[in-house]
Amino acid sequence: MPNLRASAKKVRQAEKHAIHNRSIRSATRTHVRRFIEAAQGADVEKARGELALAFKRLDKTAKTHIFHRNFVRRKKSALQRKFNEMIKRGAVPAPAPAAT
Repeated sequence: MPNLRASAKKVRQAEKHAIHNRSIRSATRTHVRRFIEAAQGADVEKARGELALAFKRLDKTAKTHIFHRNFVRRKKSALQRKFNEMIKRGAVPAPAPAAT
């Protein structure tokens, strides 16, 4: 139990930040998982879009110190390798929609 008003405020702020950061971490992991699911399929364009979103979220979490920057660098590298392997194994881009 904090003795000072400032200490009590700091505890309240820490709880609020922890809840906020937890939701951001969860959303980031969701974007990473969506990319992995797209990479397992054959749709290159969907995977490319999901990869861009995952990179964006990972960069933001590193910038705001939610994830450690080295963790983010490792994760981005692994995701990029997975995307490159998907391209190498012959996944073809999705067909363009037919013009009417």
